[in-house]
Amino acid sequence: MGRPPYIPTEAQLNRAYKAAKKGLNEEQISKEIGIPYSTFQDHKPEFSGYLKKGRAEGDINNMVDVENSMLKSIKGFEYEEVHTTEKYVEDENGNMIGQKEVTVKKIKKLIPTSPVLAMFWAVNRSDRWHSINNKDDKSSLSPDKLENAMKAMSEIMDMTHKGGEKPSNDK
Repeated sequence: MGRPPYIPTEAQLNRAYKAAKKGLNEEQISKEIGIPYSTFQDHKPEFSGYLKKGRAEGDINNMVDVENSMLKSIKGFEYEEVHTTEKYVEDENGNMIGQKEVTVKKIKKLIPTSPVLAMFWAVNRSDRWHSINNKDDKSSLSPDKLENAMKAMSEIMDMTHKGGEKPSNDK
């Protein structure tokens, strides 16, 4: 008579799924669900479906975050930094004699648009840029195509600054 065989609980399977979705590796997942890594390895087939689904969903979420960050950088943005300094009132001997003085300084900073990211985004997202991304077309980086690409990128940037209006084709 020995130890009963290990059978993962539904709660452990769900925690493994959530941990995989967060991007944890297998050793971290085993700690997260409260079993030794060796036990996790022995019962990996029972966890595999949950791990696969969690990783796939985590990848989608991460890709959305990356795309949103790229789009923000393409458009450029402002943000505010807050700098706080604290100083205590001291006498001539360095002894604190009063309350601390707090100075808050707010600084607005501008992150400019990123033409490189804009071009990357457009090449991979827009049919108008397909010729630039066509690997079979040996002339895809010819000066004419690059000039057209820069013109299209400029139109996209103009569109971005006009609230999403499509540029007219009568230019």
